[in-house]
Amino acid sequence: MVQGSAAELAAAVGEPVDAVVSGLPWTVMPQDRRGYILDAVTEVLAPGGRFTTFAYLHAAWTPPARHFTVELAFRCDRLECSKTVWANMPPVVVHRATQRP
Repeated sequence: MVQGSAAELAAAVGEPVDAVVSGLPWTVMPQDRRGYILDAVTEVLAPGGRFTTFAYLHAAWTPPARHFTVELAFRCDRLECSKTVWANMPPVVVHRATQRP
């Protein structure tokens, strides 16, 4: 098990990875911290690697959530957003981003 800040992801894993899965509360963290962590995630992803995270539906319409989606799309080659996952409580939307090859 590795413990530490998501912003220090590269140091924690030591090499490129094929996937990163996150449950961080993106919409409540300051924009600069969010950007720093997203940079760390994209830095550690291998070419073609995937980053998966989610947003709770009740917050998905807020400005921080929309900014997060734009920031993620800017950093990755492809961004897919799922339909609402109603079976989750509370419901979520899943973001799947693919790193540039």
